[in-house]
Amino acid sequence: MFTVINKTTIRTWGIYQNLQWVFILLFIAKLSFVPGNQDNAIAPWTENPQYWQYKGEPVLLLGGSDHDNLFNHPDTGPDGLEAHLDVLASNNGNYVRNTMSSRDENNPWPYEKNENNLYDLSKWNEEYWQRFDNFLQMTSERDIIVQIEFWDGHDIQNRNGGDAAIERWNAHPLNPKNNINYTADETSLPDLWDRGYLEETHPALRTIPAENNDQIVLMYQRHFINEVMNRTLKYDHVLYTIQNESWASKEWSNYWASFAREKAAERSKRICISDMRFAPSVTPVLEYGFDFAEFSQSASGAERPANSHISQGHFYSIAEELAKLIDKQVPVNSVKQYGSDEIAWTVSSEEGVERVWRTIFAGQASVRFHRPPHGLGLSTRAQANIRSLRMVTDLIDIFNVLPHQEVNHLLSDRNDNEAYLMADPARAYAVFFTSVGREVTLNISGLESNARLRWLNPNTGEWLQEKMVEGDFVTLTKPDEGQWVVTITNN
Repeated sequence: MFTVINKTTIRTWGIYQNLQWVFILLFIAKLSFVPGNQDNAIAPWTENPQYWQYKGEPVLLLGGSDHDNLFNHPDTGPDGLEAHLDVLASNNGNYVRNTMSSRDENNPWPYEKNENNLYDLSKWNEEYWQRFDNFLQMTSERDIIVQIEFWDGHDIQNRNGGDAAIERWNAHPLNPKNNINYTADETSLPDLWDRGYLEETHPALRTIPAENNDQIVLMYQRHFINEVMNRTLKYDHVLYTIQNESWASKEWSNYWASFAREKAAERSKRICISDMRFAPSVTPVLEYGFDFAEFSQSASGAERPANSHISQGHFYSIAEELAKLIDKQVPVNSVKQYGSDEIAWTVSSEEGVERVWRTIFAGQASVRFHRPPHGLGLSTRAQANIRSLRMVTDLIDIFNVLPHQEVNHLLSDRNDNEAYLMADPARAYAVFFTSVGREVTLNISGLESNARLRWLNPNTGEWLQEKMVEGDFVTLTKPDEGQWVVTITNN
């Protein structure tokens, strides 16, 4: 439970908040690194900030899980959340997504209810926070990096409006009719909301001073994020994202980024923050000064040019954004990649697998299979591909090879979306063949000696028998239908 907030407190806070934030923002603007031991924390790799480092070593983040708000599902899988994390770790996965959401069945909200079944926003629901603590501890023990999302607009409204939008807001603790702390007349929040987010951003995501300046609601929102920070700052394996598929203003994003950094600075910690915009973009890095980019929506066709989320268009959309970071290299994450046979707009499970491989071969620092039914989650197929990606990227030393867009001139006889390459021409090559791929020619003249060629089935994680190759060019023909990976190394 935190200190009970009354209207006098809120009015007093309102008088000083603008001056307070001026000093905070000036301090953060000067802050490049907060004193303290940061060697173990997840952070951009000092030798190549395109990738992450953790515990002082470079790390590629590969993941899959069956829920967005993983902490709030202790019964995940047949044997619970801990077993789910063990499956990920046993397949060399090390990355999960975690929204602070409660909209799924049997998810507790952060706040207690009183005898009249109304929330008290000044009192914590210990079950919610205990689940979060357990999750943080379990992931830390397994060296699984957690990417937190503070806000998820889908908790509050539905993109298509209608009954779903009404139902979500009807159930939300911030809805004035659901708590004892304020009324609709005292705040900017309505009792009823029936519009989709494509029409207008919900007032609960516009409470900051630069927008609706709703001091009452914002005070409770700040207490919530403060509690998230209090619990996560004990650990070194947490990344932060402001909002899922954000359609909110940049002022909203910047406000919460500044607030989170302030809390970290109080503990002499540096944290890494991004924002998942509704369309994949490096804008939060280049214009807002965020620490990494979030490209999860590269797999969505919403509000984007036709075919920019599928096939070679998907790859180009990533590569074109990455090119904008040439003067400011940062990690680029995709904490979710869509693709299943259950939801038509995600295209297919084949596309889901290929999006994951294209993401890494474009030079991104992370990727995770999105939850079912929109992705493959931590299914058997996802496990095999996580395992296979780790085997391939370890073999070629992912941190010291060039992405496809920088070495694709070494491939010839290639059709669109047939194959993708990563290479250090003097020592290692990896080629990923999509389902439509068949045969390409690879220039390996940069190798100084005979080379070892190995084929891998990414959907089983099994290598075929290796063979030695020589010469300046090698013709690579898939052993069978489907997706395949081939590596060529000088060892």
